[in-house]
Amino acid sequence: MMRPSILSLVLTLAACGSGKLPVGAPATHRAVATSCGASGSGAIACMSPAGTTGDCSVSSDCTAGTNGRCLTGRGPCFCSYDACSSDTTCGPGKLCECGGGTGNNAASNRCVVADCYNDSDCGTGQFCAPALDELCGNYIGVTAYRCTTPKDRCRVDADCQGDGGSFAYCNYSSELGLWACTTTLCAG
Repeated sequence: MMRPSILSLVLTLAACGSGKLPVGAPATHRAVATSCGASGSGAIACMSPAGTTGDCSVSSDCTAGTNGRCLTGRGPCFCSYDACSSDTTCGPGKLCECGGGTGNNAASNRCVVADCYNDSDCGTGQFCAPALDELCGNYIGVTAYRCTTPKDRCRVDADCQGDGGSFAYCNYSSELGLWACTTTLCAG
């Protein structure tokens, strides 16, 4: 007899909720494919922690790719570049997730896995929605676009209230093949 994984149990238990199937659109979905402009501007000056050497100290040091900017995280300063400007630059099975923000929150435009490019790819009444990383949630951010399904257990985070406290949110589960409530999150 096969034993379910702990992640499967967490997702299944967190998805029980009220027993009603959700209706309506997810909070964010892709009605049409979009093009991305240059993502957000980077830090004006970046100071690497003592004893470390980074790739850059200002955004003008970042010239090896498109729209370079100098950012800092938990370690040395590094250059970040846009990987795409439209879905066609990502290749099959991927789409261009637009970055944005300013300073150290300046996310790059990047290619992510996609089962859909817009809502019409998902069928009548379904949506092409961004899915967070399945192990780390919002800590890593959007890592895929997946279609909603008629069997989904949630569509928006509010559908998960009472299913794991204030940490529960709605996300796609590859294991279940549908959107379900989860509380997975990596410590940051």
